[in-house]
Amino acid sequence: MKDSKRLLKVTNKVPMIEILKDDMLVDEINDTKKKITIKHYLNIYLQNVESDSSKENKFPLYVRIIFNRQSIKVKSAINEAYSKTEFESLDNKTLELLKREALTLTEFVSSNFKETMEYISTSLDYDDQSSYGFDIINLFESYNYQKLMIPYLLNKALVDKIVDFAEDNSLQINDQIAPEINENTNAFQLFNYLLSDNAKWKKFDISPENDIWFFVFHYMIFTKENKKYSTLGASIVDLLLLDFKETFTDYINKNNLNYTIDTLNMIEVRRNKEMLY
Repeated sequence: MKDSKRLLKVTNKVPMIEILKDDMLVDEINDTKKKITIKHYLNIYLQNVESDSSKENKFPLYVRIIFNRQSIKVKSAINEAYSKTEFESLDNKTLELLKREALTLTEFVSSNFKETMEYISTSLDYDDQSSYGFDIINLFESYNYQKLMIPYLLNKALVDKIVDFAEDNSLQINDQIAPEINENTNAFQLFNYLLSDNAKWKKFDISPENDIWFFVFHYMIFTKENKKYSTLGASIVDLLLLDFKETFTDYINKNNLNYTIDTLNMIEVRRNKEMLY
């Protein structure tokens, strides 16, 4: 990570770093065939929040995302503040955090762009396509970094599995409930409601539910104990490209827990299915 320090550009105005410049991992997660630029910077236009040991003002860390001739600025999920001097000499641990956040945001933009383009090409009439496009500003209006974390993605994958099961088994979901099912739906509450409404839902394989309950519980403990994941948690990038699966497996084995992480395959299968289109 030492080479990354050379990418740091500190000006009299805004100290900024593009941590992913020339990083090979970007090619593995950016499916847009366009450049996605992620820059971390100190928001010096906000009132300083505190001072460092030399009494130099600290400013909150923000991220600027540039894509398709649009840009958006959001507060970094790292939730830290630095002085300009501190920002010039970030340690490797902090640089690694910046890299992981930047990779996660790159994947977030890429996957949503791909989903939007797929919708335009398959669901809209040709005459309507020109007036509909990808807007990064709209994408980040409801942005929440926690929704990019593995527990949230597992819940989302289980909701998809429930909906697929209903379609495959001709099970009609209550007309009042169906329109309300979205990415924020609690999968466990949905399943228990459907089971109380129709006994045929007993055929649904509930083992993923039990596995996810187990995973989420131990994920919370793991992220508190593990210094690397205590700040940002684990995203799909950590799962698919970095070392989360290996590190979490070591935690499971170290604590002699009778559990396998096959549940995480739900995310991988869902991701691979999206990449086919």
